[in-house]
Amino acid sequence: MKIATITLSWNARKDLKEMLECVKRQGVKPSEVIVVDNASADGTAEMMKEFPFVRFFQLDRNYGYAGGYNIAFSKVSGDVDYVIVLDQDVMIGRGYIRTVLQRFKKEPDSTIIIAGDVREPLIKSLALKEGYVKEFHGSCYAYRNRYRRHMKFCEEFFGYNNEADLSARLLDKGFRILFYPRMKVAHKKDTTGITPFTTFYMTRNAIWHYWRNGSIKDAILGSLTMMLVFYSKASRNNTLPSYFRAIFSAFIGLPFCIRTRYPSKYVSYKDIHDVNFIAKRFGAALRFLVKK
Repeated sequence: MKIATITLSWNARKDLKEMLECVKRQGVKPSEVIVVDNASADGTAEMMKEFPFVRFFQLDRNYGYAGGYNIAFSKVSGDVDYVIVLDQDVMIGRGYIRTVLQRFKKEPDSTIIIAGDVREPLIKSLALKEGYVKEFHGSCYAYRNRYRRHMKFCEEFFGYNNEADLSARLLDKGFRILFYPRMKVAHKKDTTGITPFTTFYMTRNAIWHYWRNGSIKDAILGSLTMMLVFYSKASRNNTLPSYFRAIFSAFIGLPFCIRTRYPSKYVSYKDIHDVNFIAKRFGAALRFLVKK
């Protein structure tokens, strides 16, 4: 049984080194450890000489999360059974790989991805029970390599919401995604922070996700809801210029979304976590959004 780990890095040499030390200490050793670097300028390539067991690929430019991981997926050897994806700034326990491997052995072939529990500075745990879910967290998951041709992010997204986009398409092909809380990682950085960068990509890509994967009703209501969600967040975090750029970019990109649409029964505007908050904040006129 062969297992590989893949990591996408970008200007986080210290974090990457600590993550690779975690991989090195694993009780079950991976057959391949792959790092694909998005043209870092912080000495990452030089540091990688300390880890001769790693297959290191330095890219000519920053391809983003989606494009970078698509390249990483393609670097895994065909005879590998399972692939564990680890963000550059996560920490894993000594038995992590063993836990993933044991759980996959109990799952039917239709389970393409096992998603884990991510602990972040502002989020102690996802606090979910084990079970099948609609999407996975990009910091902590593993997949069956036999289905690698299905593991491809939409590169136009660059980063954020690409996991939700891919999840919808995998589920519609009959695959399943299992959330397994014993598969834990500690994520050093908080991915919920609002910056100009996150405001732009989260806002634009949320709109694109609904237009690519939702029904017309879900595309319209999902887009409107997410626009309100991120307007509220941007106004509270002084990132409104990025928000308005994102709205403009989203609408410019709608022809692409419509051209590549594949409506999924697994995508619904009612699944938006902030929908109740938005209905309360913006008044009774929006409460139809949360009606069952």
